[in-house]
Amino acid sequence: MYKGIEASRGIGIGSICLITDHDLSFEAKHIEDTEAEKNRLGAAVEALKVKTAAMAENIRKNIGPKEAEIMEGHIAMMTDPALSGEMNKMIDAGQCAEAAVTAVCDMFIGMFSKMEDDMMRQRASDISDVKTGLLKGLLGIEDNKNDVIESLTKLCANEPRIEVVPLMTKYPQGGERQLIKACTGREINSKMLPADAGCIVDNVATISAVYTAVVEGKPVIDRIFTITGDAIMEPRNFRICIGTSYKEILEAAEGYV
Repeated sequence: MYKGIEASRGIGIGSICLITDHDLSFEAKHIEDTEAEKNRLGAAVEALKVKTAAMAENIRKNIGPKEAEIMEGHIAMMTDPALSGEMNKMIDAGQCAEAAVTAVCDMFIGMFSKMEDDMMRQRASDISDVKTGLLKGLLGIEDNKNDVIESLTKLCANEPRIEVVPLMTKYPQGGERQLIKACTGREINSKMLPADAGCIVDNVATISAVYTAVVEGKPVIDRIFTITGDAIMEPRNFRICIGTSYKEILEAAEGYV
C-alpha cells in the first residue's frame, strides 16, 4: 500500500505515477574489441537521442517550448564531443562502455557541482540524467518489464553461460538485426544472416519447443496464440492445439463486439 501526503482534506481521484529506481550496477570488464564496444556505446547514444527527442516533442506540444528545451539540452550533452571523446578514450584503453560512461559522467558531474553559478550547477543534474539513460541503454533495462528482468536474472545467477540483457523500449527492438546490434554492437546488412555475425537469434517459443523436445521428448503440438483488438469482446492469450480453427478461438474470446 502506497501512501501520499495530503495537501488538503477530502478525497482525490486521479492517476498516479510511481517512480522506481533501476539497478544500474554492472561488472567492469576488460575489452579486447574496442571498436565493437564503441559501436555499442554509439547505439545506446542514438537510442537515447531518439527517446529524448520524442519526450521533448511531447513536452513541446502539451506543456510548452521552453520546458522542452531541457530535453533538447540532454541531447546536446550526450552528443558533446568532450563527453563522447573522453568515453571513447577510456574504451580504447580497454574499459567497457558502462565503466566509461560512469567515470566520465561522474567527472563532469563533480566539476559542475562545484561551480558557483546556479545555472552551471544545474547542469550536474542534467548530466546525471544522461548517465542514467545511457546506462539503461547499455544494460538494456526496459522500463515496463522490471519484474521479468528480476526473475530471469535470479534464475540465471549461477549459470555463467547465460547473461540477461533486457533492452530499451523502442520500435522495432524485437527484430533480429536490431537485437544483435543492441546486444553485441555488431551490424549485419540485408544480405547477411545472423550467423555471419556469429549470432543465433531465437524467440521464446522456439526455445520452449527445443526444451520440450529434448528434455520431455514432446513434439510441437500447440502454441500460445494472442487474439486482441477493439472488435474482440474478451482479448486474451490462448494455448491452442495446432490446427484449431479461427472460429473456435473467436468463440472462446466471446466473439465480436
